[in-house]
Amino acid sequence: MFKNEYLNELMARVEKRNPNEPEFHQTVREVLEIGDDLGLPSHLVHKEPSDGMCGKSDEDNLGFTYKELDDWIRGTGKVSEETLAKIEKLHLASRHKYEPMPTYTDTEFIPWRPFPKKSD
Repeated sequence: MFKNEYLNELMARVEKRNPNEPEFHQTVREVLEIGDDLGLPSHLVHKEPSDGMCGKSDEDNLGFTYKELDDWIRGTGKVSEETLAKIEKLHLASRHKYEPMPTYTDTEFIPWRPFPKKSD
C-alpha cells in the first residue's frame, strides 16, 4: 500500500479502529475526485481549506501543498527535503492523536507511549 512501513502499520491500526469510516483512508486528491464523481458542486468540493480564523489557507499554514502531502502519503511523487522535514515534524507532533488515551486501572497507570523513532 505505502512505501513507508511505518505508514502501513499506522493505517492498519486506523482501519482496525475505524472499519466503517472510509474517509480515514483517503487522500485529499481522492476526496476531491470522489466529490467530482458524485457531481457535488465544484465551488464546495474545491473550496480552499482554511481554519477560518487567521485569513490564511491550510496550505499557507502548513508550509506545503496538499498535493505534496498526498504524494508523500502515496509515494507517487517527488517531495523536496524541506517539505519532507515539515511533514515529518507535523506528523511527529500529532502522533498522540493515533494512540489510545492513557487509562487508569485499579492496579496500574498506563501512560501514553510515544511511537518508536524512525530508524535510518
